[in-house]
Amino acid sequence: MDKLEYYKQYYQNNKDKRKEYNMTHAESIAKGSKKRSRNNRDKLIEYLNKWKGNKGCEVCGYKDNTKPWRFDTHHIDPSTKNG
Repeated sequence: MDKLEYYKQYYQNNKDKRKEYNMTHAESIAKGSKKRSRNNRDKLIEYLNKWKGNKGCEVCGYKDNTKPWRFDTHHIDPSTKNG
């Protein structure tokens, strides 16, 4: 019996065990996934805020590492935008 056949047979013979395991661990798996997603999102936001603060505004040159959210609305009037 080659590996593929062995795995197919194992899969068929242990369906109930795998289903039971998945049912008992599904909640903890989902929690871990949500936690990783939240961590990744927080890291991305932190990186982007640092990038915004260091780069500054290309139009007026405004830079502020401590308040990067200001760049989101700094040039909100479309008639004042360049580009």
